[in-house]
Amino acid sequence: MASLVIKDIPDAIYERLRRAARERDCTVGDFALAMVQREVEWLEWKERWARLPVSHRTVSAATMLEEARAERDKELASII
Repeated sequence: MASLVIKDIPDAIYERLRRAARERDCTVGDFALAMVQREVEWLEWKERWARLPVSHRTVSAATMLEEARAERDKELASII
């Protein structure tokens, strides 16, 4: 498994990460990893959406976004 080190995080951002992790009863690393995973999945979803022909976009973007977020939330709940 690969490692990632982030240096020089501003104190205010780190404190927000720490507080959010504590509220979810997980480590800062676990919380940050979940956030990174969520962002990567969001970017991948947007790329897939952009490649779809317009004729395949019959479902509203809001509906698809709600479904994608619900699926993502289920996955994140199993991680944290």
